Amino acid sequence: MLRTSAARRKGRTYEHRPDCRQGILLQGHLRQKLPFFIPRYQRPYAWTTEHTEELLDDLWSAFTADGGAVEDMDPYFLGSIVLIKKEHHPRAEVIDGQQRLTTLTILLSVFRHLLPHSADAISDYLRQKGKPLEGLRDEFRLTLRPQDAGFFEKHIQRESGLVELEKINAPALPNDAQRNIRGNALSAYRVDSESHHG
Repeated sequence: MLRTSAARRKGRTYEHRPDCRQGILLQGHLRQKLPFFIPRYQRPYAWTTEHTEELLDDLWSAFTADGGAVEDMDPYFLGSIVLIKKEHHPRAEVIDGQQRLTTLTILLSVFRHLLPHSADAISDYLRQKGKPLEGLRDEFRLTLRPQDAGFFEKHIQRESGLVELEKINAPALPNDAQRNIRGNALSAYRVDSESHHG
């Protein structure tokens, strides 16, 4: 059972659906062959736990609306993502949509941690596996602004990152973006793990 703080206020409970395929609603954005990056000039990651809970609530409402099989569901519109892709450049620059893409990546990281039997499948949404014979290395599907990219990779995108994230004192972090990343990840993790074990 998955329950968020926002859902508690609304009295809603989210139950795990056995036919759920992790990330099916996210295929249009995170299963692209094209990696995304957030340029330096973009505003920092600003979503708080309230924004994240609202997104999770919206996703869950859409997911459970008709109760049918996942593969028969209508696609869920997450909003437009505006990209710039320069010719002969392997990545696309995110002009609009970075808050949603970053938050979805955080949620996928939490799901991967809580659903170890699905970890490999969920990881496919977080990173593109390399092809050594073609000279391609593993690459994360989303790279944040340079000032937050290392933190995000280490604590969200890498498989053991959430465990390390819990040990970090939020006031010690250098900026609000990293505090928001930490807060959203730990909030989603605590809420979901409480509902799995409670």
